[in-house]
Amino acid sequence: MVIKDSGRQDLEITRRRQPQQERAKDSIERILDAAAELLVEDGLQAFNTNAVADRAGVNIGTLYRYYRDKNAILIDLYARHGAEIQAWLDAMADHLAQTESIQDWAQAFVAGSLELRRQWPERSMIRRVCHLVPELAQAERLVDDAVAESLGEGIHRRFEGLSKERCRLAAFAIMATVENIADVSLLNEGDDLSHTVEEVPVVVMSYLNALNPEAA
Repeated sequence: MVIKDSGRQDLEITRRRQPQQERAKDSIERILDAAAELLVEDGLQAFNTNAVADRAGVNIGTLYRYYRDKNAILIDLYARHGAEIQAWLDAMADHLAQTESIQDWAQAFVAGSLELRRQWPERSMIRRVCHLVPELAQAERLVDDAVAESLGEGIHRRFEGLSKERCRLAAFAIMATVENIADVSLLNEGDDLSHTVEEVPVVVMSYLNALNPEAA
């Protein structure tokens, strides 16, 4: 899978071969879905190619036809998340550029971010191991750069007086803040994130308002 757009660095996932037929594509999706389930249920220590193949209902030879090892599966799974997050961020960037209310946007952004984390609980697991495995760390950097650039474009369209680099850094700061708070909230509060939904938008809104060069 590749996170790709004009002007963005590609995140290329090295598979031993790319699926051509629908049956092969279905096998890839089953492998990735199984990998996500195993990460959530058993954690990283129990994660291996045999377990993934068993859960996916595919022969281990089929798995190795596409993935050289468990890290390649993790990278592909991370990229799938990244591509979906980027699509959501593109829409949020358009919203930020056009909305009259930054407060409404901040609330929508935080609520959407938390909903994505609920949908992909395995993402936190992958992020933990990214710091230990160089090739996973590289994948994380490329995904983070892509999503920060996407949101940064929306910030730049909203605040044209800011440089594109400043907007990109602001986007990264917002993403990191919301994601880290979401991790802590999910750990401490479980599914009850009402306090996070109420408080974090205030942080995001205050930061965006402080960026406004016209307010300086």
